[in-house]
Amino acid sequence: MQSLAAQMGASAQETHTVSPLDELMALKTLKDMAGTNKEDAALWQQYINDSTRMLRLAAFTIQSQPAISEKLGVSGLQGVLALASILKQKNSDKVFEKVLDSSLDAGAAHFKMETVDQRLTRLNAGGRVYDYNSKGRKTFGT
Repeated sequence: MQSLAAQMGASAQETHTVSPLDELMALKTLKDMAGTNKEDAALWQQYINDSTRMLRLAAFTIQSQPAISEKLGVSGLQGVLALASILKQKNSDKVFEKVLDSSLDAGAAHFKMETVDQRLTRLNAGGRVYDYNSKGRKTFGT
């Protein structure tokens, strides 16, 4: 039996992405199929705008950070498409993490669970508490 995270495809390695150009073509087709239904057309246009923004961000990033093309091993349109897919996945991962973090915070208060700091203090019996700074480096608190 798979874990919940595996079933949901929580990690970037387990998800399958569609090429940004294929996505845009499919979205345009869906918008065209909406015909005179303005509500549906507006919905598909929002998705088209989001996808286009991600492509523009990828193009800007490659232009302003040429080393990224070297890392990706591609440049030009291929580089933009590859980076757009990576950026989209990274953004999705950040949203997913934020949802989980807020759920844990809300659950801790609602179900009277220990916070991370309280648990570390209890487990370390008042000794040194390990913390991680914004760069992920271990620091020591009290």
